[in-house]
Amino acid sequence: MKNILKCLICNQIITRRGKRFCSLQCFGKFWEKEKKRCLICNKETKRQRKFCSISCRGLARKYPRPKCLICGNPVRYLSSKLCSKKCQGLWQKTHLNKGNIVLSKKGKNHWHWKGGISTLREQIKVTNEYLHWKLSVFERDDWTCQKCHKKDRHGVHAHHIIHFSKIIAMNKITSVEQASNCKALWDIKNGICLCEKCHFKKHYY
Repeated sequence: MKNILKCLICNQIITRRGKRFCSLQCFGKFWEKEKKRCLICNKETKRQRKFCSISCRGLARKYPRPKCLICGNPVRYLSSKLCSKKCQGLWQKTHLNKGNIVLSKKGKNHWHWKGGISTLREQIKVTNEYLHWKLSVFERDDWTCQKCHKKDRHGVHAHHIIHFSKIIAMNKITSVEQASNCKALWDIKNGICLCEKCHFKKHYY
């Protein structure tokens, strides 16, 4: 025997294939049960819509969007907290809302661990102290290059005035723990915000 289709609301037999309701009345009753609320005024909407009216939809476009937790730029969606994948990566590394490093997938616990082939410089630049120092330099200089005065939240670099390698050599740093305890490395006065071009000229010219 063929499968008998029944209406989801009144359980009457449906003669047409591919239908879920016997009439428009039952279809309307189904949508009344599945109503959602407007994101702006909290009123009930029709047919699972996000907004109850055109005016609320217009307000949503003008609605002030929240700012990114890392760089402060407005995010794309109202429910988002970060504006880009770059900021998402920084947040995942540092967990700025908690102030802790993600240790569960670092070092020997990571699946790409190859016995510790990373240089000391690379290891230091992933630490919580370095990322906090870099962000504090950006915020102090308002994400603006101090040479050409170009403002770019995603294209600026934090440069050590007394070079990074010199501080490591002067303080005889041989491990990440010694670097985290060295105050000269994390002195904000020794940092300056530069764009990519000015940073390149600083090192190679």
